Amino acid sequence: MAEIKVGDYLFQRLAQLNIQTVWGVPGDYELALLDLIGDAGIEFSGNANELIASYAADG
Repeated sequence: MAEIKVGDYLFQRLAQLNIQTVWGVPGDYELALLDLIGDAGIEFSGNANELIASYAADG
C-alpha cells in the first residue's frame, strides 16, 4: 500500500475541490505543513492574526 503524508492528502483534496488559496497565520508549529501547499498548486496567504485571516477567507 502506498503511503501518503496527511498534509499532502489534505492539500490534494482541497485542490480537487478547486480551493485556490489557504489563509492563515504562519508559525513555528505548522511550517513543515505549509511547505506542502505549493506541491498541490494551492497558494498560502499569510496574515498577521487570525481575525484578519478569517475576514480574508470570508471575503
